[in-house]
Amino acid sequence: MNIHNDLIQWQHHVADIIRHISSPGFPSALFNAISAVVDADAIMLVEERLNHPPRLIADSAIADIQRPRLIDSYFSGAYLLDPFSLSGSGDIEEGFYTLADIAPDNFWQSDYYLTYYRSAQLHDDCFFIASPKSDIRLSLSCGRRIDDPVFSETDIEKLHIISPIILAALSAYWHSQRASLSATSNDMGAQIQRAFDTFGKDSLTDRERQVTHLLLRGHSAKSAARIMAISPDTVQMHRKNIYSKLGLSSQSELFCHFIDTLSAANNQSH
Repeated sequence: MNIHNDLIQWQHHVADIIRHISSPGFPSALFNAISAVVDADAIMLVEERLNHPPRLIADSAIADIQRPRLIDSYFSGAYLLDPFSLSGSGDIEEGFYTLADIAPDNFWQSDYYLTYYRSAQLHDDCFFIASPKSDIRLSLSCGRRIDDPVFSETDIEKLHIISPIILAALSAYWHSQRASLSATSNDMGAQIQRAFDTFGKDSLTDRERQVTHLLLRGHSAKSAARIMAISPDTVQMHRKNIYSKLGLSSQSELFCHFIDTLSAANNQSH
């Protein structure tokens, strides 16, 4: 189906989005509209508030067997490593983005990607990021599984075309539902964020902890060096010291140690 025909289908769904803008049926109407334009194997709508854990509003086509890894673990703290997360990259402006637009240079080799994308059989993602308030974002992600092709240039073009309506609808929905959407406690988010901020504090220097955060988020030594205004060799030296001080021998062990720390913080918050 060409772009013109797909967008005609989209127009038919816009009326349904408008009808449900202030109702619990909005996510389903929105997911159906997007699916009429491109094929998406997994769609998630998430609310993010600064210093709070993200909140899953709705999802589509995520199998129960994938939920412990893709949903439960993510919302228990792994979101802190997500390049699209408000906690992980708070400077992303409202708009439409592909994974390649935002992800660090070593993201596809990172343990985060291998754990939360590959294990869920996903290999491509794109995002609509709406900002109904300065400290709040709605993130609508559309994923593709590994047995399907990545989003094509035509797919991305179509999603760009419909993005103004998607973003406006997301903001309008949040304002209509803000009382119920924002009725969550800050205790768990503060506990998890504190665990992330203080990870390795007893053993590592501030500089080493900064390197740790960047490596966990999928930055290469070269990318981390550019952000920190130091040489890649210095980053590698910091990496060696981090492993030695924490009694680790690999990036995978560092990732597992980090997740264990977040899990302990999450359990303490309950």
